[in-house]
Amino acid sequence: MPTPGYRAASRARMKRLRADPAFAARRLAACSLPAETRAAIIAALRDDPNASRAARKIGVAHSTVCKLARAAGIRLRRGGPSRAARAQRA
Repeated sequence: MPTPGYRAASRARMKRLRADPAFAARRLAACSLPAETRAAIIAALRDDPNASRAARKIGVAHSTVCKLARAAGIRLRRGGPSRAARAQRA
């Protein structure tokens, strides 16, 4: 069983690593997703920041799209119609 000092040091090290963009890039590159697919997902999210629609459009899992969005710094929108679509209906 790890000692409390080891556990605290490990948490601090992981916190420091997670804040490092190079570490995030290495983690992203380690996944088995081809670069073309990754680029297509990011492009789809920049057009429409809805993870479910992007996942259906590209043909990948919703969780994959969410992970890529987080790594790329793209804020995802919750489901439902956009403000522009709601304005058109009114």
